[in-house]
Amino acid sequence: MAVIGSNNEQGAYPTMVFQESQTWACPVAMEAIVYVIGSGGSGATVGGNSQSSYNARGGAAGGCAVSRLSLAAQNYTVTIGSGGAYASATTVSAGNAGGNSVFSGTGISTMTANGGAAGTFSGIAQDTTAGGGTATGGNLMNNTGGGGGANTSATGVISGGGGVNLYGSSCNGHGEESTYAAGGSPTGISGNDYARTFYSPNSNRYNRNQTLSVNYFSSLMVHQSSFDAGSDVDNASVKLTRFPSTVYSNTRHYVTISANSQDKGLYAQAGPFCGGAGYRNSCSSAEINSMAGGVGAGGGAATNQSSGESAYSGPGGSGLIIIFPIQLG
Repeated sequence: MAVIGSNNEQGAYPTMVFQESQTWACPVAMEAIVYVIGSGGSGATVGGNSQSSYNARGGAAGGCAVSRLSLAAQNYTVTIGSGGAYASATTVSAGNAGGNSVFSGTGISTMTANGGAAGTFSGIAQDTTAGGGTATGGNLMNNTGGGGGANTSATGVISGGGGVNLYGSSCNGHGEESTYAAGGSPTGISGNDYARTFYSPNSNRYNRNQTLSVNYFSSLMVHQSSFDAGSDVDNASVKLTRFPSTVYSNTRHYVTISANSQDKGLYAQAGPFCGGAGYRNSCSSAEINSMAGGVGAGGGAATNQSSGESAYSGPGGSGLIIIFPIQLG
């Protein structure tokens, strides 16, 4: 086999990132590391008519299959799972499961990363963090995604969504929280507050999405939308940008800030591979919004304590397939 180079320096060969299902024509024979990541499930929601009787869990993350493959100059099938759509209710609603991501073709073992389970509501304790998507076909790793956080109380608590398990460690969301519940995150993210960005006009007016403490893949650039309301937040309808739209296609577009500056909820999405934060609060004549999961991760659960009012859970992040060429020819 003729070797025309090696990936000893950053950026030696372009990295390929697939965010939509397609048939991919591999342009040249190559040795590559391939990541296949399933999509996340959305969180459960408990509306004001039922908030005193239930707890809500965040959605689980998709699985992660990793292989070193010898790819031929031929067609391969790329399937990207869609993140679970958000749930909304004035009573109760479970979330929606994420879809599967698959990489297949002649001469390789099919790699499948299953989507994460939907977040659930219950009138008893939910003390399990199961539900993360499983993975098969990886010849290096087949990691199960993190689950939504455990709630050990029957009522009055919520949990965050699970994070993508990139390195074989536990990435479960945080549970048993009465207001904010951080999402799970892969190894390398320091602290529990990464996926916990929220808007609270009284004490955190200038909070933004925090940056990754570790750059998992040096050849990838990630755009995170930010929001700074400034000093005038009354009656503001905040447009949330999403990039790329295919990854965050289920993200709710806006958060309304009322004239009395009451906290209406979380906004935007967690960082890549990190679970969305859960949110529980009381908002009359308004809605509660929890945070969307990042790529492949579960969305946060949501509870509105005000009678007759709605809660909107965080959607799950869409799946992803990444191909890192390490040798061509």
